[in-house]
Amino acid sequence: MIARVASVQSKGLRTDIQALRAFAVLVVLLNHLWPNHLSGGFIGVDVFFVISGYLITAHLFREHDRSGKIALGSFWARRAKRLLPAALLVLVVSAILAFIFIPAPRHQNDFIQIGWAAMYVLNWALSSQSLDYFAQEDGQTLVVHYWSLSVEEQFYIFWPILLTVVFFLVRSSSKKKRAGVVASTILIVIGSSFAYAVWGVATRPEAVYFETTARAWEFAVGALLALLPTVSLIWKRRLIPLVWVAWLGLGVSSLVLDGESGVPGFVALLPVFSAALIILVGEGEGALSPARVTSLKPIQWLGDVSYSAYLWHFPLIVVAPFVLGRWVTATEKLVILALALILADLTKRFIEDPMRFVALARVSPRAVLSGALASMIVIGGGLTGGTTFYRAQAEAAATQLLAEAQEAGAECFGAQAVLSGEECPASHVLADPAYLNASPEETLSEDDAELGGLSCVNEEHGDGVVRVCVEDYLPTDSAGEIALIGDSHLMVWRDAIRATAQDLDMHVRTYFKPGCPPSLNLELQTKGGADPVECTAWKTPAIEEIANDPDIDVVVTSAWSDSYRTPDGTDDDGSGYVEAWQMWLDAGKQVIVLNDTPRLRSTIADCILEDGVDSIDPCSRPRDEAVSETVLQRAAQEIVSDNFVIVDYTDVLCDEQRCHSVVGGIPAYRDSHHLSIPLTRSFGTQALRTELESATTD
Repeated sequence: MIARVASVQSKGLRTDIQALRAFAVLVVLLNHLWPNHLSGGFIGVDVFFVISGYLITAHLFREHDRSGKIALGSFWARRAKRLLPAALLVLVVSAILAFIFIPAPRHQNDFIQIGWAAMYVLNWALSSQSLDYFAQEDGQTLVVHYWSLSVEEQFYIFWPILLTVVFFLVRSSSKKKRAGVVASTILIVIGSSFAYAVWGVATRPEAVYFETTARAWEFAVGALLALLPTVSLIWKRRLIPLVWVAWLGLGVSSLVLDGESGVPGFVALLPVFSAALIILVGEGEGALSPARVTSLKPIQWLGDVSYSAYLWHFPLIVVAPFVLGRWVTATEKLVILALALILADLTKRFIEDPMRFVALARVSPRAVLSGALASMIVIGGGLTGGTTFYRAQAEAAATQLLAEAQEAGAECFGAQAVLSGEECPASHVLADPAYLNASPEETLSEDDAELGGLSCVNEEHGDGVVRVCVEDYLPTDSAGEIALIGDSHLMVWRDAIRATAQDLDMHVRTYFKPGCPPSLNLELQTKGGADPVECTAWKTPAIEEIANDPDIDVVVTSAWSDSYRTPDGTDDDGSGYVEAWQMWLDAGKQVIVLNDTPRLRSTIADCILEDGVDSIDPCSRPRDEAVSETVLQRAAQEIVSDNFVIVDYTDVLCDEQRCHSVVGGIPAYRDSHHLSIPLTRSFGTQALRTELESATTD
């Protein structure tokens, strides 16, 4: 069965690998265009990783066999000549498209991500944000797909270094021992990286999806193939059915997997090992060989342009609705697909190949690397730094505008347009598009800087310690003490509740962990939320601490209630909230639950800008579509106590017919489900006033 080893295989293009590339890019493109029809098309990225691991490692083995070393500088220069010209071109074009067509409130994310992509660290930036790659409502940028290119570049940097170190350590050993040590090293990478990926999928799936450490095993599986013997012609014929099974495995993966499946964990084994089997066995020969299909010219052409097609498709998909002023139709999606392939072919002909084989062919590796690094720094650093500065200026201006508007027209500003009882005919018209520049990430007020920063926010500590934000306003004769506990859906109310509490001479303390429901159902977790283990380690003692503290008179709580579920996907039944509320009631506390809010159809900026910033009542929805009974409301029906109340401010957002994204001339939301800080602050001292006054007089 063993005929020759991969390290001496022909350097010519293998049609089966070109076909794998064609399949990989096609399913990615179709997934991004029709995510509901080809939900698992993202596995094309996993296939690319296996191919890269195999080809790069085989190349490095050949170089070491030939010269006894790996010339790192020359290798990196070849990679730069192959990949950077097209990648940087698409980034520059994406920046231009964003500037012309994408609304200004989205420029920060687009330009900063273009900057991170130019420096090939976008995957870590997305991981740190725990961005849900599969959430269409997250306002994806033109270059979010560059995360996989960042992973590949990091592999190209560190993998040759690792192999160089291993070859150096075993330089005096026999050939057999050297091969064993190299194989063992690759197996260790596979095992440790896969274990990390499985752990990450279970605890922090959105973050781990982008991480090189969780993807390294896929490259390493390909790398292991480069060390294995190739399959003889006789066995290739015998194994043809297995190759067809492998292609079937790839097809099934692309059809049945989805964003909930848990990639790059166990479910990634099917596409990864299917691709590996195809590479190991090859196409075989004979009437039943896949080569009759995979060697077809259109498939080989698509494999040739797969890199550029991957680069171009996503900017076109993202920018198209803004160019057209509406969502794209199925026919227009086909046009986008065709345009991406045309641009890919032109880029391959006039950018990739000329830069690789002509323009940079005789340039020294040092000069190539210096030029590549300079280009990455200029594009990446310039866009990232410049955009951050611009965004800070825009946010400061928006904050000032909001403050001036509130002072000038208090009766019709924000929530007061409803609460004041005044006639405010322009309530649902955005008073100034600049309001959309207000920071969407604000959750805790600037006053918390006086409390030693946000160290009380239990987000990154991971130690289960209950940290509390203590109100800096301490009345000498306090009328009572309030505990706020919840996730970010409660924290948007914090400033408003603090204003009311201060007016009533009450003291406030805050218990806050993002993505962590204040429920005693210990299995609850949310997509994109906190590590469920960390969440449980924090919320259980926090809930008990509130119950056991005799100084706390009132508990105010809320959560993004309908986003939490059990590990098997079952919706939350609310029993954990009932248990927590009853614990506080049994301890003699007043319990106030803020009901969750209606949702927009998409993020606030996209939604308003889609309808037009000058339109009347942009982004509104029929009330019967936007409002439904929440888990908190269902749970509240189980509580019988005079010390319990659930408060619903839906009527501030919705009239009898419609729910609005603009209230009192300002954005009512900061995304699709969080209320905006300016809106909640516009309650003044009226947020929960009746309920808190009642609590202090009981």
